[in-house]
Amino acid sequence: MRRSGFGVIGAPVMFIGVFQLMETMLSPAIPLIQRDLAASPGELAWIFTSSLISSAIATPIVGRLADMYDKRTLLLTLMAISSAGVLISRRQAGRLRRRALACLR
Repeated sequence: MRRSGFGVIGAPVMFIGVFQLMETMLSPAIPLIQRDLAASPGELAWIFTSSLISSAIATPIVGRLADMYDKRTLLLTLMAISSAGVLISRRQAGRLRRRALACLR
């Protein structure tokens, strides 16, 4: 059985592209986020820094897990977790914003 080139290479590349797009969408939204959260520039910097820190921590962990387990299963699991996080954050946007800001104060 022969695998298609898109399934092996295209799907992970497309997922990485979508993830990068999610991260780059934050930059133009900075004034809106600051206004909606009534956050100071320092608090806003921590919001963005936290995403960079979590990526830096997750990268070696995911790399090690990929060495230990099936890469395809791990990739699909991480894609499902990321998708669930996006859906949950969309549904709970108001409540999460208030909690995140309360943690920063």
